[in-house]
Amino acid sequence: MKSATELQQQLTQTIKAKRAIEKKLQQATNVLQIAHKKIQTLNKLLQEQNSESRYRSMMENMELGIMEVDNNEVITKAYPMFCKMIGYTEKELIGKNAKTLFVPEGLNTYYAEQTSNRVQGHTSTYEMQILNKQGEKIWVIISGVPIFDTAGKTIGSIGIHYDITARKKLEQDLAQAKEIAEQAQKAEQQFLANMSHEIRTPLNSIVGMSSLLKSANTEQERITYIEIIEKAAYILQGLITNILDFSKIEANKVELIEKPFEIRKLLQNLKTTFAARFQSRNIDCTLHIDEALPEYVIGDEIKLTQILFNLLGNAEKFTEKGSIQLHATLQSIHKKIATIQLIVQDTGIGIPADKHAYIFEKFKQIPGETNAKNALRGVGLGLAITKKLTQLMKGSIAMESVVDKGTKFIINIPFQIHTNNLTTQQTQNNTTLPQLKLLIAEDSEMNRTYLSILLKKWDINFVFTENGKEAIDALIKDEYDAILMDVQMPIMDGFEATEHIRSLPDKKHASIPIIGLSASALSEYKKRGEQCGMNDYLTKPFTPLQLKEMLLNTVKKITTNTPSTTFTDEDEFQQYFGGNYEYAAKTFEVFIQDILPQINTLQNVYDTTGINALQQLIHKIKPLFQMIGFKKIKDKLDALELNCNKTITDKRVKTDIAKIVTEVTKAKPIIENRYQYLLNTLKQPIK
Repeated sequence: MKSATELQQQLTQTIKAKRAIEKKLQQATNVLQIAHKKIQTLNKLLQEQNSESRYRSMMENMELGIMEVDNNEVITKAYPMFCKMIGYTEKELIGKNAKTLFVPEGLNTYYAEQTSNRVQGHTSTYEMQILNKQGEKIWVIISGVPIFDTAGKTIGSIGIHYDITARKKLEQDLAQAKEIAEQAQKAEQQFLANMSHEIRTPLNSIVGMSSLLKSANTEQERITYIEIIEKAAYILQGLITNILDFSKIEANKVELIEKPFEIRKLLQNLKTTFAARFQSRNIDCTLHIDEALPEYVIGDEIKLTQILFNLLGNAEKFTEKGSIQLHATLQSIHKKIATIQLIVQDTGIGIPADKHAYIFEKFKQIPGETNAKNALRGVGLGLAITKKLTQLMKGSIAMESVVDKGTKFIINIPFQIHTNNLTTQQTQNNTTLPQLKLLIAEDSEMNRTYLSILLKKWDINFVFTENGKEAIDALIKDEYDAILMDVQMPIMDGFEATEHIRSLPDKKHASIPIIGLSASALSEYKKRGEQCGMNDYLTKPFTPLQLKEMLLNTVKKITTNTPSTTFTDEDEFQQYFGGNYEYAAKTFEVFIQDILPQINTLQNVYDTTGINALQQLIHKIKPLFQMIGFKKIKDKLDALELNCNKTITDKRVKTDIAKIVTEVTKAKPIIENRYQYLLNTLKQPIK
């Protein structure tokens, strides 16, 4: 079964094809009607006594296949059009039995009935398949007319043939198109029914428990209702996430974000999460970790979590009692690549053998014969996503299952071993946020309430605005540490507001950290956020921990007073300077004294002398950025220089300049610190 969008597209295409076939069929019908008129005319001529001399020349020129046989079905004459239709020459046909030569097996009785009519002196018209010289079946309309001698005795018959194979093909195509359209409509209705059921079920719990929560009499009742609401919200979020994730996967817009992580810790956290969910059920949740498993690996921790979460959730769904086990085993190590096998095994209802083939297909579900309680639970995306993500991580997945015994999913994924221990960090959950003043642009009252509760709890000052224009006005009037910017708002959306802020003349305002907020997880939104100048992007719904982590990352960026002493890109440093610190120091000196001041003149050059002068200045100053290790800034200068050759709006030029100035402002302390480091290394003044 396909998604609603895919089904609608298929249905639309099928209807278009059906209409095209109907049009062709109508054209073929018109041709057929003309042929029928010709046949009727010819029949009348043939029925006239002593008319042979009159109709022979007409038959030679008609686009009809005409053949004459005697009373024993022996061919006595075949006209050119019939020979062309059937693939034989007249010489090959004369003296042969028409029934033996042309009638396919199974149609002998039908053909005998038609020839009997002609022997009795009756005209007949009928459709049937005949064989051509290649043994292929073609559809023809046959009009059989008896031939009489001068005494009125039937001595044979003339068969007038018209090829309708193409018309029959059109009829079959039309019938098939109708069937496909009907199946697509049924599949779409089933999919929407499933989706409606799956969304409404947790939503009903949220609405119902929220209402009961208002009138709860005891603390225990409140806790119970909140737990039900949380569980329903989790199910609903998971469903929507799966749909969005699968859309991204299908469009090849999912990227791996690989970094070092503790795989043992990830597995232990999953076990703890699911064990807590099984407390009220007769299910044991166990974890078995191979002692040889590396402590740290490099990979996409989030996607691995999603894979295992889907499999454990699937096991939970179809297991009423017994156990759910998670095994992690080191399979092999080759050139610092560890292949890790992960197994999720349950004692659930199992999957029938004849259903194994399509269990990883999208929108496929285990039928309900085995356990009616579990029939059609979910829309069948979890396992499809799991397989896609596993393949994206260059891994493989397999399944073993026996009805009433349980199911085992086996995954093998290669990870690069991380040899250096990760720096122990205090968890974000226990970190206290420093005093901040946030500007929040959010038009949803519900979201504003949620944010205000969290921020008050964390002792953070904040000001709300309801659209991008109000946010800009508030920023100009007051100072803030960061902005939470909703993407979709009336009057001015978050993208437009961010672009405007980045072009403000006050550099302090123009460089303020902006975190985009959106209910869309599509990569296009994140990419657009980056393009317009957003520093980070947070997808709704987000948890308190996710927001806290985002704010902590922002705080870290804006409160770091001591820039790193390391070169931004050591490879670039070695490539350009090769360890020559004196040459490097001189380059940095020129850059600080000459290039940095010119960055602040970009806007003035554009305003006073135009886009050509701006292009020349960019071309002059950009190479040194790569030499000193700031290739990203050099790339942005490259892009602006290239855009100067194209039709580019005034607003876009100013926005791009503002972004470059912001990046250079951030880089300046690092550049100056590196220069000082080079001077200290040389231990003598530069000559």
